Amino acid sequence: MVKSKKIKGPFEKYNLFEKMDLQDHCWEIDGEKVTGPGIFCWIYIFYIIIINLMSLLVINHYKKLGFTNLQIFIRYFFQFLFMFLSVTFMYSMCKRCRGLEGFLILMLLSFVAGLIAVGPLMTTLKKDLASKGKIVEGATCGSRKTLKDQ
Repeated sequence: MVKSKKIKGPFEKYNLFEKMDLQDHCWEIDGEKVTGPGIFCWIYIFYIIIINLMSLLVINHYKKLGFTNLQIFIRYFFQFLFMFLSVTFMYSMCKRCRGLEGFLILMLLSFVAGLIAVGPLMTTLKKDLASKGKIVEGATCGSRKTLKDQ
């Protein structure tokens, strides 16, 4: 019988992915099973958290773009919900020595979430373009000046 050392981490209590029926790919050293997460997993987990916290610095930029407080709240609510789920998922995958698989899954999900997050920006861009009408600022017809003319 193999001794399995259970590592209690900070996410154990709130981890929704702990009961996933995934086979772990961890190896044994001196009869004890080595489990993750390792240093690279912790670096990635803290990277996710720090990047999301730093994103709070651009709230004023969203206000300058014309977002309402409700739009900003919804954006950050889903962003932090996604962050929490990503961190707990990555922790569970790294604990089972499947960090690369977890990273690739999160990369795909992040791409989809990024496309969804761009939605309000596209709406704002369409409003800006519609408010200016169909006039494109710049040179008018018949006013070509060459370098010789100047």
